[in-house]
Amino acid sequence: ICGKIGTASVSAIVGYSVPTPSVDTLTLPATKKNDEISSVVTSCTYGSETSLAALPKDVIIDYVVTSRSLTAAEIKKGLAQEQQLKMTFLPYSGLGVKAYYYSFTESGITIQGLTAFEGTKDYGASTYSKLTSKSQLASLVRLAEKL
Repeated sequence: ICGKIGTASVSAIVGYSVPTPSVDTLTLPATKKNDEISSVVTSCTYGSETSLAALPKDVIIDYVVTSRSLTAAEIKKGLAQEQQLKMTFLPYSGLGVKAYYYSFTESGITIQGLTAFEGTKDYGASTYSKLTSKSQLASLVRLAEKL
């Protein structure tokens, strides 16, 4: 599935060369903890995630299908619970659909991302760098729509 997004497209957006992505798919069952919402998360990671030094060059593009549409409160709750952290969470209007920008710092590394929601489909992009602009993240989310 990650082959639908070329590395040249991702590299052009972030301004540096990225490697061929690795794919990871996670199926999450509906539980009380996640408000009885099941989901299938597909992530394309452009980078190794093997060392702290390499993380700032990693780009992650996600495609998620949920069992029902999510509210803003559920999205924020899910991100905050999963990460157990305080985060910046703001609406983002540049994609023409319901979208949210988020950012948090863990172990001195800033993680930021942008997620767009269309019904039961979510498209997202994130990086381990505070140097990625919101407009770059939005361009990456537009690529995620191809997944």
